Amino acid sequence: MGGFHDFYLHSYLKHILEIGVVLIFPFAGTIFYFKHTTVVRDYQEIVSVNNETPVLNEVVTLSGDYKKDQIGLPLNSIVFIQSEDNYASLHYLEEDRLKKYLIRSTLTNLEKKLNSDWIFRCNRAVMVNLYHLEFYKYESGTLVLSLKYTDQTFSVSKSRRSEIASALEKHTDQGK
Repeated sequence: MGGFHDFYLHSYLKHILEIGVVLIFPFAGTIFYFKHTTVVRDYQEIVSVNNETPVLNEVVTLSGDYKKDQIGLPLNSIVFIQSEDNYASLHYLEEDRLKKYLIRSTLTNLEKKLNSDWIFRCNRAVMVNLYHLEFYKYESGTLVLSLKYTDQTFSVSKSRRSEIASALEKHTDQGK
């Protein structure tokens, strides 16, 4: 029986272990190969789908400082985000009604997570989604934005004015 010299149980188990170790490498390699090809194929499908769908329909997950402090929203549903002390209030659309969600996070962290061509920081306290822009105007040299679904107007700081003005030109040229 095999190549062991005595008929003790520990010798038999050692022999079985050695055979198992030798056989597991080809088996594990085969499984790794098929998993790898599946992952590559799924990744290519995701990349091809993302190129076809508009970026505004992409769902982003915004998380705060706590584990359960999360919300997932499509980018086009976010109207504006406003800073409130240690929190940020997300004003978003749900069934054509403006809703508010408080999340414990800074606007800077949310700005990094969103990283969108449509959502811009107006000033220290507000980020707006230009997709919901109703109109903009200059009052006393200050750029003022008005968004749909809210009566609030948002003034743009001097440091952010050129960035938002170029984005407004870009998006009006595209025709939304």
